[in-house]
Amino acid sequence: MIAEGGYTTTVSLLARMTLLDSAPASFRGFREVRFHLYASEVLGRLAAHLMTLRSLSFSVSGMLQQGKLPNVEAAVVKDLGTNFSKQLPEVARRLVQSEEICEPDDT
Repeated sequence: MIAEGGYTTTVSLLARMTLLDSAPASFRGFREVRFHLYASEVLGRLAAHLMTLRSLSFSVSGMLQQGKLPNVEAAVVKDLGTNFSKQLPEVARRLVQSEEICEPDDT
């Protein structure tokens, strides 16, 4: 398998999801596994956004240390950070709702 950026990871995740979707509905723990895959994807995406924001913030800091005036860059980082902060409650709500949907049936 040749890894090209995130391509291999995406193919691997899609293969796992396809395998889970084709499993029998009576498979014990099926819903929990699907939720954990979903939660892992969502949390991974949040972590990637946060690392990117951190990197951008360090870039702006470096520009300041060099004596530059990164007004536009700083405004972009601030705007992206604000949008990220606003998304967190919605993402948390979706995760909680998904967990409730994925709880095993008592039947």
